[in-house]
Amino acid sequence: REFIAFTEEYTTNPSILVVAEDDVETSSVEQLTGRTIAVIEGYATTQALSERHATIGQLPVSDAKEGLQAVSLGRADAFIGTRGVISYVLQKNVIPNLRVAGHAGLKDVQESQLHMAVAKEQAILRDVLQNGLDNITRDEWRSLQDRWLNVGSEAAVERLASLTDVEVAWLDQHPVIRLGADPAWPPYDFVGNDGLHRGMAAEYLQ
Repeated sequence: REFIAFTEEYTTNPSILVVAEDDVETSSVEQLTGRTIAVIEGYATTQALSERHATIGQLPVSDAKEGLQAVSLGRADAFIGTRGVISYVLQKNVIPNLRVAGHAGLKDVQESQLHMAVAKEQAILRDVLQNGLDNITRDEWRSLQDRWLNVGSEAAVERLASLTDVEVAWLDQHPVIRLGADPAWPPYDFVGNDGLHRGMAAEYLQ
């Protein structure tokens, strides 16, 4: 934070627990003692699970698709992943016999919050982005959530904000703004087959 200025959070990305559809009893990680959870190798979730739930077995997988397939095929009892990525994978692939059991409870609230960021010396750009986020209506916000997350919508704050004269002048002086984006973090940030910036963050910026 010493060198970066952040917008307010534009959405949250909590870790959620996915189990087999016929497992109607499981609703939390605590209920999986003595069973097996598929976890992505190298992720913080794996370490947190080891520290807090040592009696739960782990099946290492390479990505969310492999983890969800492991549950679907009965190789694991559950999978833990982020809400956005799980929703995206399930939209793009046919993986039957799954249900979302609830939050995994392995992330603090702050860890689940997503923000946009700029270099601190360009903090006025942060203000421009924040104004844009503030102007997204409740209906637009829900449409973005439904398109990219597909797990319902939370209440959005609808504000009627406008750019200040200083912010407008800054944009006039900077007709081209260089954007740093993650090329492979769907549904939030990724490069589409057309080579263009796609995802939830891209549509927020538009």
